[in-house]
Amino acid sequence: MANLIKIGRLPFLIAGLVLFLLGALVGANAGGRLAAGSLLLGYATVAAARLSVHFSNDYFDARTDVPEAGSLIGGGSGVLSKHPELRMPAKRSAIVLIGISL
Repeated sequence: MANLIKIGRLPFLIAGLVLFLLGALVGANAGGRLAAGSLLLGYATVAAARLSVHFSNDYFDARTDVPEAGSLIGGGSGVLSKHPELRMPAKRSAIVLIGISL
């Protein structure tokens, strides 16, 4: 389970949240309205889509990823290269997450 969580690369979700909130603040500054429910639903949608990208990227790149070549901003998690038994759970996670975002 911990290895599947690593695939999600959670620090990217925090950065995405900051950018999402910045966009909401820009909209509010331009006359829009900040509503907690809309913000939560909007970010949940974005987060699910982003997580889906992380899981599908690792799934499709598992055979060619080099875990040592990764960096803070790219290169995948390297989890599936070390744990190929997690490929199908990663694929299923990607499908479920993109479904949630839709």
